[in-house]
Amino acid sequence: MGQWSVYLIRSVATGRVYVGASGDVPRRIREHNAGKVPSTRRDRPWTLLEVEPHADKYTALRREKYLKSGAGRAEIRHRFGWNWQSP
Repeated sequence: MGQWSVYLIRSVATGRVYVGASGDVPRRIREHNAGKVPSTRRDRPWTLLEVEPHADKYTALRREKYLKSGAGRAEIRHRFGWNWQSP
């Protein structure tokens, strides 16, 4: 099984931060910027902020879920000094 990663992207247009998990981050970013992801389509273009590698899909999805929680959003705000903007 391949390596999975959690990624953070930020909208150039609105400043919104999106957290996702993927086994192929470059492909996934292309999909976000091509408008193929409904939840991020309106805020294009996106730039990659950070990639966290994980050993497997399970741990990546757990980390993604945490970063989308209140505590995870606070961690992102603290780390980057930005406000979280919900969709």
